[in-house]
Amino acid sequence: DVGVQIKLAQLYTLQKQPKKSINLLEPLVSALARKEGTAPELRAKVRAMLGFAFIAAGRGLERAAALEEASKLDAKNAELKQSLTNNLLALGVDAGVKGKLEDAEKFLVRARQIDPKSVIANRNLGVLYLLRKKADKALEPLSAWQQATGRSDRDSNLLLARAQMMLGKSADAVQ
Repeated sequence: DVGVQIKLAQLYTLQKQPKKSINLLEPLVSALARKEGTAPELRAKVRAMLGFAFIAAGRGLERAAALEEASKLDAKNAELKQSLTNNLLALGVDAGVKGKLEDAEKFLVRARQIDPKSVIANRNLGVLYLLRKKADKALEPLSAWQQATGRSDRDSNLLLARAQMMLGKSADAVQ
C-alpha cells in the first residue's frame, strides 16, 4: 500500500535513517511513474517525500530535482513551490559561501523564476550580481526587492546606488 510506504518513509526520515527512506521511495517513484492512472498529486507527494529524505541525507541537489519534478506534477501546490524555492535559496547561499558564484547565481535565478516576489531571492541575487561586477543585472532584482517589501530602506537604497554608480549613473544614484 502506497500510504503505508509513505508513512514508513516519513518514520525513517524522522529517525535519522534517510538512506532507508530513499531506498523505499526511489522504487516507489519509478513504479508510480509506470502505473497508468496514478494521480499526479500522489506522484508529487511521493517525490516530495523523497526530496525530504535527500535533504536529511545531505543531498540538497537531489532534493531540488525531486521537488522540481513534484512541482511539475502538482503545479497548483503552493507548499511544494515554497519548499523548492527555499531549497534553491539554501543551495545558492551555500554555493556562494564556498566561492562557487556561478552555481550560486544559477540557484538564485531559478528560485526567483519560481517566486519572482521573493524578498530573499531578489536581495541575494542583486548582491551577488554586484559582487560579480554585473551591475546592469543587479538593478532589476534590487528594485524588485524594494517593491516586494513595499518600502525603500537604507540597505536597498545603498545597494541600488552602488549599482547605479558602477554603471556610471552617478546622478541617478544620488536621487
